[in-house]
Amino acid sequence: MAAPAEEREVRVDHRALRAFRTRRLWTQEELAAAAVLSDRTVQRAEAGKPVSIETLRGLAAALDVPSARLLVAAPIAPGLLWGGVCGATGIAMGMASAIYGILAGNASGAEAGVAFGLVGAVGGAAFAWLSIAINARRRAGGGERARDLVT
Repeated sequence: MAAPAEEREVRVDHRALRAFRTRRLWTQEELAAAAVLSDRTVQRAEAGKPVSIETLRGLAAALDVPSARLLVAAPIAPGLLWGGVCGATGIAMGMASAIYGILAGNASGAEAGVAFGLVGAVGGAAFAWLSIAINARRRAGGGERARDLVT
């Protein structure tokens, strides 16, 4: 069972947090006082340790920035990245074959190019879907293996 929203922890972008704090010429202790947090909590956040959502909100309010500006950006899922690469490669191969077929005066080359592009696009979309589904299942607390999606 997932923890209530207030108990979940998030990672603060410690570089952004430090930058916002130093722009105000605040020490960690001054930020802690303004955010009504302990000095140790601010130190942990600036060290990149997970903090509660309530802590994130307190830091953002004290620094007068949206909470989202203090969050670490989520990395691109590997499946999504490879899906895009496979799709783009398939489309590029299809375009190259189509151009070659057109320049050589061979219409079947153009048709083959379109087929290559479609196969690449479908493959890329499939990889992207699989990555999104696996990540959604992980966030929901489900299995982490691809085979768990089909059982």
